[in-house]
Amino acid sequence: DDILILNCPPPGAHISTLHSCTSFLRIGRRENVLLKIRDERHNVQSFAIVAPRRRTRFHAARDIGNLGVAHAFNQWGVAAACDTGSATDRVSDEPRFNDCHLLRMVAEKARSVDEIPALFKLLIDADVVGGAGPGRGAIFLFVDPSRGMLLECESRDFATKFVDRGPLSVANHFVIPEATKWASSPPGANTLVRRAQMAERGKRAGSSPDPLEVFDISRDRKTRPNTLCNVAWQRDSLTVSAQVQVVDRS
Repeated sequence: DDILILNCPPPGAHISTLHSCTSFLRIGRRENVLLKIRDERHNVQSFAIVAPRRRTRFHAARDIGNLGVAHAFNQWGVAAACDTGSATDRVSDEPRFNDCHLLRMVAEKARSVDEIPALFKLLIDADVVGGAGPGRGAIFLFVDPSRGMLLECESRDFATKFVDRGPLSVANHFVIPEATKWASSPPGANTLVRRAQMAERGKRAGSSPDPLEVFDISRDRKTRPNTLCNVAWQRDSLTVSAQVQVVDRS
């Protein structure tokens, strides 16, 4: 019961916090790369290999007690990450699947990026989709051996952008034109600065960042106070994990 309450709190019971994840993907000649820096409450993080019998196996990173996942990489070579989306009045505080729960669904079901829009349509039609929290949409990045995709959603709709070559960076505001219409307020300096900084760091890292570059990017504090790496004394949330997933195109 405690685990269910943590994951599906009743209306009005949500803990208010500032989410500020920043993510990046690059579709290259030999490899496709997905990097996410996760910011959340100061919760203990875990990494697991989920291997149910006769079902899709996947790597999962999350805070302990979370039934969803924050980073995922399944046996079909589908890598996935989620960020908090724009402020929107299209996500209520009704108990629904949040961004981490939705990401787990993708990890369990999708064999390619191309299958994900149909999966999200099923979830929308079932009326189970929430955002990253009351009043916030959700942003997802995916890569597989062939291509990448950005998906932005609110409770009743979603929008997609496929990436077949090059980089794409996201923070916590919608960027697909259709999705920007759902926002209830314009993006602030924090998310705009972090997205620009992630784009710059991704460009400098080249087509396939090595572990030392990833380590350095995930600890970048050059754009204070709007930094890729948040420490506890700067804001209500802090950087709790970072993960890079590299998919060989062959």
